[in-house]
Amino acid sequence: MLVGVAHLTFLVAVEANRYLRLGATVEALEADVQANRSEAAELRAVAERANDAMFREQLARMQGFMFPDETRIIVLDDARPTNTP
Repeated sequence: MLVGVAHLTFLVAVEANRYLRLGATVEALEADVQANRSEAAELRAVAERANDAMFREQLARMQGFMFPDETRIIVLDDARPTNTP
């Protein structure tokens, strides 16, 4: 009988541990699902404006693109430290 009680205690401990680990996994997966839903909503908002030429131009400029007749001017911020002595 003592062996049976020890075995039952061990099984309860194993199942409790499994339950706690699965709970943490479920919470992490729910957070991932929410993050994916937010990202999907943002992508839908971008896709809805796909026919807007000014919006597409803004997206291209954010990636560093420019028109062929434009000149790029790089301005260095004096507050930022430089590597030159």
